[in-house]
Amino acid sequence: MNNKRPDLYVALVAPTGTPLQGLRDELRAQFASYGYEVCLIKISDLIASHYDLNTSALAEGERILRLMNEGDKLRRELKRGDAPALLAISAIRVQRKKFGEEIPGTCGSRVFLIDSLKNPDEHKTLEQIYGRNLYTISVFAEQKVRIAKIASRISASESTPLSNRHSDIALSIIQEDQSRPGSDLSQNVRDTFPKADYFISVDDSLKTQVGRFVDLAFGHPFISPNVHEYGMFLAKAASRRSADLSRQVGAAILSDTSAVISTGCNEVPHAFGGFFFEGREGAVDNRDHVHGHDPNFAEIQRTLEELLDTLNTNQMLKGRKRKKEEVSRLASDLLFGNMKYTIEGLRIRSLIEFGRVVHAEMHAICEAASAGRGIRGATMYCTTFPCHMCARHIIAAGLSNPSYS
Repeated sequence: MNNKRPDLYVALVAPTGTPLQGLRDELRAQFASYGYEVCLIKISDLIASHYDLNTSALAEGERILRLMNEGDKLRRELKRGDAPALLAISAIRVQRKKFGEEIPGTCGSRVFLIDSLKNPDEHKTLEQIYGRNLYTISVFAEQKVRIAKIASRISASESTPLSNRHSDIALSIIQEDQSRPGSDLSQNVRDTFPKADYFISVDDSLKTQVGRFVDLAFGHPFISPNVHEYGMFLAKAASRRSADLSRQVGAAILSDTSAVISTGCNEVPHAFGGFFFEGREGAVDNRDHVHGHDPNFAEIQRTLEELLDTLNTNQMLKGRKRKKEEVSRLASDLLFGNMKYTIEGLRIRSLIEFGRVVHAEMHAICEAASAGRGIRGATMYCTTFPCHMCARHIIAAGLSNPSYS
């Protein structure tokens, strides 16, 4: 009798310094209860092996940064953001050969634990290849915990007493890990983290969280969503009705008894109240996607052009004085072209005051107000972090303990 079952894949997303050993151990224990063996695929080791690096000879801070650099180097060489994931896929294939089972989908009772993803393209490629057999877990640990762990490791690797210098180095590494400037081929944990199917906090019981995840993966019939999962589900569903050119954001407000008060998405307002809704009687679709441009981004471009033109007129730009069309082309290159990554962190790119859409958080607050529903003490769930304008409204409305994905 052949009792072999399909292989499964679990990919982790974790900011550097996140304690993962306990999670890996718990995953092994929980999957073992279903008769599955966990095979660890550690991407950092694969990168080191690919470039024949002896990272054990490096101090901890240097080791982490070297692996980040080599990961970015691999992405640039292959011109693919998912390059490290390709190493993982190859390693999994080698494991199959080792067990004498090369054909995907026929491996017997094994989980390939991929540790860990650092770029959104890595998640996208794994999802395309492994489909519904892939589960992604994002692991959260407070920054102070991660700083302390990295600083301690740096101190030990240098054989020097723990000091503020080690903590400063650790913070710098964490910031690099979060999002490295340069291009879409750089390490970017910040944008990879929310892609997960499941979120685990190392501050809470790993046994409870991992047990619930594994039971869900095997189709346990009596696990229902908790209030936070339900709130995020509603927020994600609300985001689907947005047609904004930048991104689709959703929000949901739940009462202290978990009753749904209102939902919202980033969408344009409708005259005489409410918001545009597909098929709404008398509504003319005049949204940005119909016109093919984002007024807010057009305003950012005009603002940048004004600044560059002023600098150019006063001969404050390096080199010769440029023609007006050259200044416009420079602004366009900085925003859209091959120079865009040189200003990606500047605040001018984050201006939001000139858009036509109402943000999801304010949409949900307006919907509650128009229906006469109080939201003081309620909780808001949203698919992204609030901008400064929405944050002010959330505070003023008296929402408590807002939760974000």
